[in-house]
Amino acid sequence: MINETSFKVLVADDEYWIRENVKSLLDWQAHSFVFLEPVEDGEQALEAIDAQRPDIVITDINMPFLSGIELIEKAHEQYPEIVFIALSGYSDYANVRSALVAGALDYLLKPVSKVELLEILAKAVGCIIGGRKQQFEKKIMQEKLRVASMSAVDRELSRFIRRTNDKKTNEQIQSRLMEYELDFSGFTLVVFRTAGLARILRKIGGKEPDELICRIKDLILHQAGTSKSLVFNYIYKNNEFLLISETDPSKPECENMIKMLGDLTGFPVTALVSRHYFSFSNIRDAYNDAQLSLFAGEFLDAGKVVLSSEIQDCSATKRMTAEQEKQLQHAAATGNRLLFKKVLFEEIRFLDCVKDKWRFVEVRQTADTIAWILRGSLTQDAMASQLLPIDNLGELLQFAVDSFDTGEMDSILEQMLDEVFEPEGQPKQSESMRQTVLQVKDYVDRHYFEDLSLNTLSKRFLAESSYLSKAFKLAVGDNLMLYIAKKRIERAKEYLKQDELSITEISQLVGYGDYAYFSRVFRKLTGASPREYKEGVDGAR
Repeated sequence: MINETSFKVLVADDEYWIRENVKSLLDWQAHSFVFLEPVEDGEQALEAIDAQRPDIVITDINMPFLSGIELIEKAHEQYPEIVFIALSGYSDYANVRSALVAGALDYLLKPVSKVELLEILAKAVGCIIGGRKQQFEKKIMQEKLRVASMSAVDRELSRFIRRTNDKKTNEQIQSRLMEYELDFSGFTLVVFRTAGLARILRKIGGKEPDELICRIKDLILHQAGTSKSLVFNYIYKNNEFLLISETDPSKPECENMIKMLGDLTGFPVTALVSRHYFSFSNIRDAYNDAQLSLFAGEFLDAGKVVLSSEIQDCSATKRMTAEQEKQLQHAAATGNRLLFKKVLFEEIRFLDCVKDKWRFVEVRQTADTIAWILRGSLTQDAMASQLLPIDNLGELLQFAVDSFDTGEMDSILEQMLDEVFEPEGQPKQSESMRQTVLQVKDYVDRHYFEDLSLNTLSKRFLAESSYLSKAFKLAVGDNLMLYIAKKRIERAKEYLKQDELSITEISQLVGYGDYAYFSRVFRKLTGASPREYKEGVDGAR
């Protein structure tokens, strides 16, 4: 259905595959466009313009009977409000100037990409609405297209870093990398790590995720100055915003950026700066380079700028000795909770990692070893249903480490110990506690997609976290965090049965900002990856 903010688009090109390519690039209706039946030459285009009065005409320059340049000249005289966009091949640059002189707003190079099409349509809509002097509609439409364009850029640039095993897709990625490379003489990559969109939105309130993403990217671009740069939200870890800059941002410049980002989000922001690279084919190397500087740096180094060039020593100290590891294994195997906690918290001092200046990689390695030891104590007689809670908590522990959340690390460790050892004191099922558990369960059922943890829920419902955890498992049968995970994955399965959303978008909708983490949890709970599950659903139709 056409409404007052819809814009009619006509495509004129004598090549069938070009017309079909442009048609298939977008869900036109979703972006408030009406895609008219394409035409094959300039004369047909004039007839269609007279009959249907399109708002935007995308026309090839070289067409039979009436060229694109002649079409623009004739139609522009009679319909000056129509916005014309020229379609050109690489060999047609000589004619592009003529098309612009004739009245075209801009031009697109064949083959047309989705990102470029969205960008030029946003520009065209701005001209149309500005001409109509409809300021309210202008703001809505331009913002909608701006968000769509920025989202498309996010997806494309994120794919450059997270490659696939599909040969055709990788060839497309390589081709686009070469196009970007033509505009840059080299680049430095800066990774800005935030607290995560869900947590930021909950703290500052009153904003949609898309609005927040746009504001963060605008701030980074503005602070990047006049040098050539690209900014995108890494969709597989939506707490990361990446800046690709032709020049090397200085440490003071990055410090100023993270200060302003911190003021905007309400959380400390860390900047990881890669070395300088000369080819866009090294973009994934630059990302890994920046991440390596995080792993080599001190744990909880949030709010600082870490330069890869300043990281001299990447070696890590093994914080858990072989003797301590054997003691933990013995304690887990014999059910000696007191010994396990004594070794872990008093001798290894795992939760004192910030005070003792552990490196990030040392915390991560120790957390993985703890999870491995606790899981190993269950493998001889445990069934898959018994392993699932400890596996889920192990994933959560890893995520808490990646988020520099020592309070959540402590909470998750206690829950892991409750799964392996006899709980320290079973809670009495008083009526008030039973009602609290039911309220928590109901809240999770309705808010599963939010940034939930045992700590946040215990504060919301005024219950001691360890007490709530034990009472919830006793009443429901699952520990609280596993129950949340099951709720999220069940909803994700429903989304995967539809075709409107990408798997990355689904992971964010159900509460997982980290795509890789979502995929691991999904596989543990269903036995298949999200993509495998979706392919199975599609195959059964």
